[in-house]
Amino acid sequence: MDFMNVMNERFAAKSFSDEKISKENLDKVIEFGRLSPSSLGLEPWKFVVVSNQELKDKLVPACFGQTQVGQASEVVIILNNRKNFAEGSTFLADTFNARLPEDIAKKMIPTYQGFLDNMDVSQKDDWSKRQCFIAAANMMTGAKSLGIDSCPMEGFVEDKVLEVLDVDSKEFGVAMVIPFGFADKPGYPKTRFPVEQVVEFK
Repeated sequence: MDFMNVMNERFAAKSFSDEKISKENLDKVIEFGRLSPSSLGLEPWKFVVVSNQELKDKLVPACFGQTQVGQASEVVIILNNRKNFAEGSTFLADTFNARLPEDIAKKMIPTYQGFLDNMDVSQKDDWSKRQCFIAAANMMTGAKSLGIDSCPMEGFVEDKVLEVLDVDSKEFGVAMVIPFGFADKPGYPKTRFPVEQVVEFK
């Protein structure tokens, strides 16, 4: 589909049919997320793809009973990485050293490490989750270009989602839960505020 058509036709699907996403298209959706930009290029995310019906059903009560989680072909939980940005972590330096010329890395590491060190745990969590939202948007828009519907969800109890996934909360948080599949009914016509209300040219 043309990109503008994709943007106009994408909607938050509240219920899904039994149709399954092909392995080929599921891999593409994950790649849309993996290839997304992130602050400092540090990719502070992990994508957990849940296809197992028993696990999907367990996620429903952790998501305030939202049934689309259990109905979807797959549910992607985007986790924000906490362990790589904890105090004392060498992740930033290791990543810069691996990806950049030595002289550039040497100059950049102190500045950007200082940027992270000046944030407390809560601020780092907020920062890393904002990066995950970029990946989430690309995954949902890219999925729609393949005819796949989705529903962005921040309505969940983080600790309960991590418990279902058997993930240590010291290592990861939960940025977003996204059911992917094929909506069993069309979405409402898209409505947005007019350009004049949300855009200012200077």
